[in-house]
Amino acid sequence: MKTNEAAIDSFWSDERIADYEAAMEKVIEEAHKIDQEYYAKTKNHPIRFVEKRRKTVESITQKLERKKKSTDKGLEEVIHDLAGVRIICFDTEQIDLIAKRMSMAKQFQVLKVKDYVRNPKQNGYQSYHMILEVDGKKVELQIRTILMDAWSSLDSILVYKKADPISDQMRTDIRKYAKWSRKMDKMVTNMMKQKTGDTNCKK
Repeated sequence: MKTNEAAIDSFWSDERIADYEAAMEKVIEEAHKIDQEYYAKTKNHPIRFVEKRRKTVESITQKLERKKKSTDKGLEEVIHDLAGVRIICFDTEQIDLIAKRMSMAKQFQVLKVKDYVRNPKQNGYQSYHMILEVDGKKVELQIRTILMDAWSSLDSILVYKKADPISDQMRTDIRKYAKWSRKMDKMVTNMMKQKTGDTNCKK
């Protein structure tokens, strides 16, 4: 693996920051548009909140090391989540609604999709990931429920970014708690259906 530390340290120039910030803002604007249009029809907001982030130099370096990636082709070709937007919604059906609408947006091109909602990772992680190309820049969009987001935050602290290996017992507990979280998400989805009179969230 060949890593050019100088290239990583100097990656976030003012011009590049501006380009990625503009790309993320376009994704966020589309998310707000989806939310408002859905509210106009149902009087319910599907989106709880939206956040964005740019990967730090430290995080870029760690990912390259973790994935054993080289920087020979350039960071933008190797890492596709240098910029990210996260949409937090209330239930799993709203994930489908938002993902479908995002894929239909003319200003984006969907380059890749990973559905960790229907196919959770071994540790129980769930989220719907899309790599969008926006004005020549790649933006990773993550769509997940409130419970999925809470679980992901805990997993990040306990496992994902932890230097020391975790015990087998903790791995077993993590998988068990992840199953509980999925059951709770199903309960929330059912409650949302009852509240809205069994409104189809995919309309």
